Amino acid sequence: MKKSNERLPVYQNIKTEIREWIQTGIWKQGGLIPVEVTLAKEFGCARATVNRALRELAEEGIFERRRKAGTRVVMPTGRSANFEIPRIRLEIEETGATYHYALLLREVTVPPLMSGVNWKLLRKSALFTCIVCTTQTNPHFNSRIAGLT
Repeated sequence: MKKSNERLPVYQNIKTEIREWIQTGIWKQGGLIPVEVTLAKEFGCARATVNRALRELAEEGIFERRRKAGTRVVMPTGRSANFEIPRIRLEIEETGATYHYALLLREVTVPPLMSGVNWKLLRKSALFTCIVCTTQTNPHFNSRIAGLT
């Protein structure tokens, strides 16, 4: 095991290491993982400790465990979210003002794996962040800064 946090129980350090293996692609999505005995030897701990780590990761939705068939890294399923984004430009132009905007930040990153979070909800390949500032000439409107993540 890589650097472990000595303040945490061994099974939690194992969970952290396994999450890193999945995030870095060492363990591929949909692929079978090694059996508990093999992992226990690799981590230098009891099989029951590895079992606890894998069981908790399965409860978080990271693994699918089947008796006699093995444990697989869960394949992501397509998800979509539909939401309404206000059309600030139309609101401003309807008042007769002139609309302007400035793109302050545009960033695409890989979302971090977080412990204690239901991983089924975090199966995304990219995290898109965009922050813009809108301005206009009408004194009745204030400038707005909008962020979308």
